[in-house]
Amino acid sequence: MSDPIYAKTPFGQQAVKDRSCCPELTPRLRALLLQVDGHKTASALGEVAQSLGAAPDATHTLFLLGLIQVRDVVAEQAARPAVEIAPPPPSPAQARVQQVARLMREAASEYLGVKAVFYNRRVDKCESLAALKTLLSELHLGITASKGPVRADMVIKKIIALMR
Repeated sequence: MSDPIYAKTPFGQQAVKDRSCCPELTPRLRALLLQVDGHKTASALGEVAQSLGAAPDATHTLFLLGLIQVRDVVAEQAARPAVEIAPPPPSPAQARVQQVARLMREAASEYLGVKAVFYNRRVDKCESLAALKTLLSELHLGITASKGPVRADMVIKKIIALMR
C-alpha cells in the first residue's frame, strides 16, 4: 500500500485556531498537527512526530481524534478538467478593435495624465471600431492641451490609419 498523504479536517483547522475545542490535543500533538499541510506523507509526519518527541502513533492519534484525514489525491485530480480549453482566437475584426483600443489606451496613458484612467475605462467598453471612433475627438483634445495640436494630429492620424 502507498504512503498516504494527510490533510487537516475542518475540525483540525478549528483546533489550530482554538486550543480549547479539543482538550485531548497535547502540546506535542498540536505541534504535529501544525505540520500537517496536505503534502506530507504519513512516513514524513512520523519523522516529524519523532523529532518533536511525540508518541510513535501520534499521526494515528490525530486521525482518530478527527483532526486529520487521508487526502484523496486521485479524486482531486479526477475532479480537475484534464485539458484546459483555450478561448478561440479573435476574428480579424476583433483583433483590429483590440489593436486600436490598445493604441488609444497607450496614447491616453502617455498624454492625458490622471484623466487617462477614466478615458481607458470607456475605451475598454467599446466593442467596435465605430464606438472607438466616437472617443477620438476627446483624445485629440487631451493631447492638444498637453502637447500641442501637431503632436495630437500625429497620434490621431496613426490611430485612424490602423482603423482602416
